Amino acid sequence: MNQTIFIRKCSDINVFFWFVAAYFGLYLIPFIILVHIGELNLEEPQTREHLTFTIIYIISYLAAGGILWVIHKSVSKPTKYLSIVHIANIFEKKRQVANTLATSLGWFSVLIIAIYYTVGGYKKILLLGSNIDAWNYRIIGYDDTSRILTAFLEVARRILMPYAILTKLALAKYQYSKNKLSLVIFITAAIFGAIVNLDRGPIFLNIMLFFFFYFFSSNTSAAKKFAYFILFALIVGMIGSIVTYLQYNKFDFDLLNIYQGSFAILIDRVMMDPVRMAEVYAFGNISLWDNPLYLKYSRLGALFGAQYVGTEYEFSMYVAPVGLFGDVWRNFGMPGAVYIGLCHGFIFKIFSEWLKKSNFVITLPVYFLLFSLILYLFYGGIFSQGPFALLFIIFILAWFNRITKRSTVWHKEIFPMRA
Repeated sequence: MNQTIFIRKCSDINVFFWFVAAYFGLYLIPFIILVHIGELNLEEPQTREHLTFTIIYIISYLAAGGILWVIHKSVSKPTKYLSIVHIANIFEKKRQVANTLATSLGWFSVLIIAIYYTVGGYKKILLLGSNIDAWNYRIIGYDDTSRILTAFLEVARRILMPYAILTKLALAKYQYSKNKLSLVIFITAAIFGAIVNLDRGPIFLNIMLFFFFYFFSSNTSAAKKFAYFILFALIVGMIGSIVTYLQYNKFDFDLLNIYQGSFAILIDRVMMDPVRMAEVYAFGNISLWDNPLYLKYSRLGALFGAQYVGTEYEFSMYVAPVGLFGDVWRNFGMPGAVYIGLCHGFIFKIFSEWLKKSNFVITLPVYFLLFSLILYLFYGGIFSQGPFALLFIIFILAWFNRITKRSTVWHKEIFPMRA
């Protein structure tokens, strides 16, 4: 017996404007709040430079999208209509490849996480509660672990495993896959990979993954989704508060500490820190005003034989997580707002157009990776190995998922289902 399922259309989702929304919500509004409470002062030259830079950057980003939109409209050809059967056949082939790819990447990630634990990653977890100094415990697993293995771990737990899990979840939800065992194994491995060095980022990422899946795949009301978002934020805050103590091998905390720490995580770390870090470690560094770094200390250079600047290195201040705007400014100065902003806009506009011509089921994981990339840009930086690895993988997946022949984007994509 065949059934029919209605699936969200990708043309409803515009990732180009996700970044704009993130700029206002995660940066401009917190910036205004910090000015209002007196923590930032627009009479200070670094603060004016900071605000001016972000505005020029976002204008350049939007200009790039506008240029591509005009070009697309001027050279667009008459639309070729594809039958729903043809689209379904295209999707079936891509679904099979996506399922195989997700399975392969998932098992590869499981292997990387297992190797990391085997060669010493277990030590930090087992030493939790020992009498090791707080800071010495915090840096276990950073500069004392193979850079190559650490890089593989980060790619596996931040990119490949989330892609594998979301692909499996999407295919399972719409009954295109009945293999649940691999999904359970991948989720278990993802949990172990997230807690191995007690970083909050990977833990938050795994929690966010499931909320993201629910938000985009559920047909529940906006009010209910908002309620779940509030619950999600509270859970993130509480878990983040607990992990913050454990990071430094501290157990002297109670429920009041967790409660207070959760709001510190949500308000200070999530909302205010991107602006503060950029203000203090980038725009507030007077030595950079006339002497941009031009990627001199960027960790991208380690891929080409340059020295990797670690956490406790002399120049570690130049790789501090100052966010996208701080990172571009300290490396290229004010001109970087224009040409990096334009490049950024071009890339995201292309991704947005490609994904609009994709099927939602196999493209949902790519949306999540793009969402993760945006957060990475605001809470980390751009000239690092992580964002470029993520960008490269998104490019491959977005290019593969698109339907290459021009077609109408159906209001509802309809596909046959197995009962």
